[in-house]
Amino acid sequence: MGITISNSSNTAAGKGCATMFFGVFAIMGLVFLVLIGKAGWETVRTYAWTKTDCVIESSSVREKDERAEFLVRYTYRVGGRHYTGTRLTTGMSESLSLVSAERKAQRYSAGRPAYCYVSASAPDESVLERGSLWAFLFGLIPLVFIVVGVGGIIGVWRSKPEQAAPVSERHRGRKGGVLGMRLFGVVFTLVGGGLLHVFFIRPMLRESAATKWPVVPCEILSSKVGYHTGSKGGSTYSVDVRYRYTVNGTEYTGTSYNFETGSSSSRGWREVAVASLPRGTTTVCFVNPDDPLDAVLSIKPTPDRWFGLIPGLFLVVGLVVFFAASAKGRTRGVIPLTMNDSSDAMPSIRRSGAAGQLDLKQSIPPGCAFAGATFFALFWNGIVWAILLSLGPRETGARVFLGIFAIVGVALAIGALYQWLTLFNPRPVLTVSAPAVPLGGSLDVRWRFTGNVRRLVKLTFSLMAREEATYRRGTTTASDKSVFLNTVLLDTADRAQMSGGSVKVNIPRDLMHTFTAANNKVVWTLNVHGDIPKWPDVNAEFAIDVLPRDASTLFHEQPPAT
Repeated sequence: MGITISNSSNTAAGKGCATMFFGVFAIMGLVFLVLIGKAGWETVRTYAWTKTDCVIESSSVREKDERAEFLVRYTYRVGGRHYTGTRLTTGMSESLSLVSAERKAQRYSAGRPAYCYVSASAPDESVLERGSLWAFLFGLIPLVFIVVGVGGIIGVWRSKPEQAAPVSERHRGRKGGVLGMRLFGVVFTLVGGGLLHVFFIRPMLRESAATKWPVVPCEILSSKVGYHTGSKGGSTYSVDVRYRYTVNGTEYTGTSYNFETGSSSSRGWREVAVASLPRGTTTVCFVNPDDPLDAVLSIKPTPDRWFGLIPGLFLVVGLVVFFAASAKGRTRGVIPLTMNDSSDAMPSIRRSGAAGQLDLKQSIPPGCAFAGATFFALFWNGIVWAILLSLGPRETGARVFLGIFAIVGVALAIGALYQWLTLFNPRPVLTVSAPAVPLGGSLDVRWRFTGNVRRLVKLTFSLMAREEATYRRGTTTASDKSVFLNTVLLDTADRAQMSGGSVKVNIPRDLMHTFTAANNKVVWTLNVHGDIPKWPDVNAEFAIDVLPRDASTLFHEQPPAT
């Protein structure tokens, strides 16, 4: 017998809607890629510029809300001519916090010699610093949108109307789809790994290195808990501290408490830190021997450090997708859904032991379903709300974007609550007369319930068989399930029958037995459905082993040994 899978995307209207959907992804990715690429080119080309001596004429810091603008003016000489520069950097440069801007002002104080980078073709173009190439990792993110969008459009228009055929016959993946999934995995791996390095690994490495830095006496000039209010009411906090120290006869002003980056919603430990650093207190700071401007008061990790592990999830997802795509790219065999006399060599058949009664195990116990739903809801909401609460002021766009994920998180929480309610349902217990049954054979099934079975108003038993297949569709991995047998064994509203009873299950002779392969499988189940008014219903699935017809000898009694 065959299985027909309908695919609405093969109609003109379906293809049009799908094209618009994937087109949005492609256009968004392309726009961001162009913007990041333009800024990235400005950064890259400075690496070809010539390093030149210069003299700082003036430098200052201009506060703009809670950010800062560093103003600088310097002079340099190229080809016998004097030039004046005013740019700190160009391209993919990060916006400066007040602390960072003040540190730049100290580093590039007036009258101090320094280096700048000058374009050989246009000597009037120069920068004091070249931008970091780490920012290019963010340029990989739009590639994911482009791959999903373009790959989805190609997959939609290249797809052909499905013919009546087993889903397993359509699982063979295209090389382009596998390549797209691998690219997706590589992007997530690189972005996750880069951010993990910036927010978790690098601070730990710097703390380890700082244990060997000179310890220098310093005086606290001011300290407070910085309070930053976002446009939507969210608040974040920081340790705003200024201290004075001297290295080799030169006085410096430090503004860094530790190696953490940015502010967050954690206020408690920051209040404790500020309380220990009142104005006028003499303490010590750790100073980088290679750069006296690089100093911190504390080299101990803070509670916020563990938020730096969040990018590690992208790293793990990327690796899983990459290796899963590689595995799915391999061609698998096709299984028949009908049996004939030559089918006795089918691989991957689960064979059970000797005959005997046993209780079946539920495929997904309610406790496992509740635990899985709860874990995923907590995982999702934990990440989303941690990012939302850590957003700084004026980040309205990011808050609106993350609000969509917050709504999904609410839905996940409702789903976990639904699974929790099912824990209080009466639970069916099924006992079968044999651990497995061959095609054309029969199986005696007894049932009973634990819990308050009187809550049920209707009970349905059914025998089901389905094929499950995983295959490539464009750039995505699709999983299809198709039921090729659904036989109702019992449908009753009689409370006496609900509490317990038995039924004989006859297995059709000419269908496919239980089968498990890498990309497809055939599953036989006994399904129990109980209706409970104004409450989640009982839905339980119990897998059974159905063997080929020749396996019927396993259930014949052997004559006693002589």
